[in-house]
Amino acid sequence: MTALSVARTCEAGGRKLLWNVDLLKLIGQVGDSETEHVWGPAFSQDETLLAVGFGQKGDMGGGHVIVVAIDHPKSVLRRCGIHVLI
Repeated sequence: MTALSVARTCEAGGRKLLWNVDLLKLIGQVGDSETEHVWGPAFSQDETLLAVGFGQKGDMGGGHVIVVAIDHPKSVLRRCGIHVLI
């Protein structure tokens, strides 16, 4: 499973899990978790959106960039496919 977990730091110094999402299932694809990985998470300045880049390892293949709302991570707001040409 290509999963993304988001946690918030608590005042006591620990972390509280906010959500855990299977990224490939979220975009309606099936894949092998051995060849997929998250390579670029980034939060918006107001910390309400999260952009996630994920896809195949190595130089070959492609990937995906999706944007989700932090409070509704199971809905993709934007999606881009990345294709590498060599």
